[in-house]
Amino acid sequence: MILGRCGPLPLQSYPLYFVTTKIDEGPETIVYIGKTSSRSKRFSGGHTAISKLHHPKFSSAEKRLYLGCVTFMDKATEYVPLEMIQPLAAAENLLADLEMQLIYHFQPELNTSGKKRRLSKVEQLIHIQGLDSWKKDNFLYPGDNYASDVT
Repeated sequence: MILGRCGPLPLQSYPLYFVTTKIDEGPETIVYIGKTSSRSKRFSGGHTAISKLHHPKFSSAEKRLYLGCVTFMDKATEYVPLEMIQPLAAAENLLADLEMQLIYHFQPELNTSGKKRRLSKVEQLIHIQGLDSWKKDNFLYPGDNYASDVT
């Protein structure tokens, strides 16, 4: 109904995604971080990381896919959604750097690049906030790598 009235979402409405697993009563763990330009096309033909979740190691795991919106704060401390950053190449570069910074920080098992050394060119303070509780904020600082104590 809303899509019929407003049209399709902008290409980068959900540009980041996180795949997590949880086995029994253990912690929920990020196993893959990726970026995409649309919510549906990225997974329509299959995805290598998703395919790896069929490995027997993950057979008893609960698996989840989280979609993330990205908003930046400009010098005037105004919030700017990624979709509004122009030119598009600048937005794509910021998104790529953000993805690499998150991969370096969380060290997801199924990501293959960005875990051994920092690949982001411009590191930023990252504020992660879920919609279920505004009290569960997490801040990641440039250069941080807490893989040993982050799940």
